[in-house]
Amino acid sequence: MLATRVRTAADHPLPAIGAFLDRVESAPDIELHGLVILRHGHVVAAGWWWPYSPGRLHLLYSLTKSFTSTAAGLAAADGLLSLDAPVAGYFPELAARLTDDRMGAMKVRHVAATASGHLTDTWDQVKAADDLTEPVRNFLAIPPDREPGSVFAYNQLATYTLGAIVQRITSLRAVTLSPAHSRTDEWRVRLDEEGSVLDLTAGGEDWAVSQATADTPPTACAGRLLDSDTMRVDVIFLETPHRLTPTCEFRARIFEARWITAPLHEGPLVTLGAPLPHSDADEAA
Repeated sequence: MLATRVRTAADHPLPAIGAFLDRVESAPDIELHGLVILRHGHVVAAGWWWPYSPGRLHLLYSLTKSFTSTAAGLAAADGLLSLDAPVAGYFPELAARLTDDRMGAMKVRHVAATASGHLTDTWDQVKAADDLTEPVRNFLAIPPDREPGSVFAYNQLATYTLGAIVQRITSLRAVTLSPAHSRTDEWRVRLDEEGSVLDLTAGGEDWAVSQATADTPPTACAGRLLDSDTMRVDVIFLETPHRLTPTCEFRARIFEARWITAPLHEGPLVTLGAPLPHSDADEAA
């Protein structure tokens, strides 16, 4: 629910809003259902056109494309996603199914722009596949009609595949914080991913170092309160350049995690240790 407040003259230029509404009303090809104006995080003006109302559900159709492209842009800005990387590289388990050179040449920027090289939406073909639980696999099995990037066509599976890529490179699902024992300057930190969990202890002024185990890499972890409601955790994966910083807001129960240095390879957090040395036996095998 968006916060509201009593409007003041400084909140917005009323004549400009009135002129905008007049222009909208005079445009025969524009049909507004509702209008909400926010300023500094507060609603300062809102209205709906009959029969629509704030409580009426709307079909949003391609609004999720805006969310997906925003997430992809943030991942690219953080160095987690390359727009020029091959799409197939994010799904190595499907490499054997890529029998078409054009599909292998498809880049992330091509699916982001729905310019995969297909001339029509591939949704019907994907629906007709035997296994509907693997839409990306089914999409990558459809050879493009043209070179990727050479032609635009509305393609729902292109955007879906972009979302699947973002999900793979940003797999952190939850960050759980709890006080460690009776000390107020130490916290237990749990990083939950899909299929794996990394448990850490965050020191206050000092870094808390966890030794490597058979299942987890060595780490150094520290946490500090930015204010009464916000805590930042720094996680360094020792012997590697990997450094992750989740920032958690207690009351809102939300977090944001950023890589200070992007991971050198894909995979869950528990795999971000230094490569194991190869023995002579390994080489012989």
